[in-house]
Amino acid sequence: MAAPMKHVCRIVRACSDKFYKHIGFGNTYRTKGITEYTRLIIPRKYPFYSNRFQPLWKHASLTAVGMWSLFTMKKEEVDEAEKEEVAETDKDKDKDSAEDRTDIENYVRLAKMAQLKKEFDEADMYYHKALKVANKKFNEDKISKKFSIQARTYIFDAMADMALSQGQFDKAEALYKDTLKGYLETGGDRKDNAVMELTLKLSSLYAIIRKDHEARLGLTTVIECQEEKIKTNPKSDIDTYGLLGIALQTYGRYLLHHNELEKAETVLCRCEEICTHAVGENSSQMLKVLNDLAAVQIIQARYTKAEVTLQKALVISQTMESCDAVHAIYSNLGAISLKLSHLDIAESRCSTAFKLAKDAGDEFAQKQARHCLDKVNEARQSQPVK
Repeated sequence: MAAPMKHVCRIVRACSDKFYKHIGFGNTYRTKGITEYTRLIIPRKYPFYSNRFQPLWKHASLTAVGMWSLFTMKKEEVDEAEKEEVAETDKDKDKDSAEDRTDIENYVRLAKMAQLKKEFDEADMYYHKALKVANKKFNEDKISKKFSIQARTYIFDAMADMALSQGQFDKAEALYKDTLKGYLETGGDRKDNAVMELTLKLSSLYAIIRKDHEARLGLTTVIECQEEKIKTNPKSDIDTYGLLGIALQTYGRYLLHHNELEKAETVLCRCEEICTHAVGENSSQMLKVLNDLAAVQIIQARYTKAEVTLQKALVISQTMESCDAVHAIYSNLGAISLKLSHLDIAESRCSTAFKLAKDAGDEFAQKQARHCLDKVNEARQSQPVK
């Protein structure tokens, strides 16, 4: 009966890909950026589960010197930076007029539009033009140092997201680190949500290219920092809870890939708690979490528990006006029923999955549902004649 379980895992992975298209955890420091990056955590092109993607060992990691040194700045350095910032603010009161900012903002807007159209060369050109204009206006004393750094930080972050979406991992890593440096230069705190978000982006990048030490260290750092924030202030804003939720789900998937199944289940159960607090039980984000949790339970052969988890996801999906993952949930449930030899239930669930997938135009899900139905027929034919 190995084939049905292979079927379950394929559907779970496909369902996760679809779920992750839209992030439901609040609005973080750069909502657009984090949505783009999170979409890449487990796409079909670079799945954690795939053995095709090999690590880039030839590139040495500077994480220990770069990213983590941000957490070890001396107090005197921080105080000095704050004094300089106050002085710069007083000096730059008459700068940063709307007219001087418009050219930069227009180029960024054009770059974003090109990026959405996947015209990456054109987007890169506009981002570089925006950087050139920002540098020129700063040298001409038309914009303040603070705005110049803010502009460069935003542009570097957007360029890093774009590089990551194209699989340009070295470039993305360098740009994320520049973004992190720029944010701190504007006076940002080392434990701000913005810094945690960038750390999460870098950690996810390291997970994709299999720099496991850096990935694990980054993910646990974000989780510990955000957990401490909500422990200190249970009424923390949705951004704080949201980043914790995303970090927990990412780490849960990472642990699943490394076959640390019990720990993955614990992490994803905690993610479910955070999701409930942040966006409520009846949300698309909860479906994503429950789907990942069910995947872990299935791989551990805890079929009854996984069925309960997926039934909960199914109830939630039925409260929504539209949910393109319902057919995948039915397929998962059908495959579990098949594994438990509940053939009539399996046939009913997989037939429903096939119909819904056909209505949604999802050929991949149709194929999986048909595979499940074929296995039901095989199982029936192999039963002894009474």
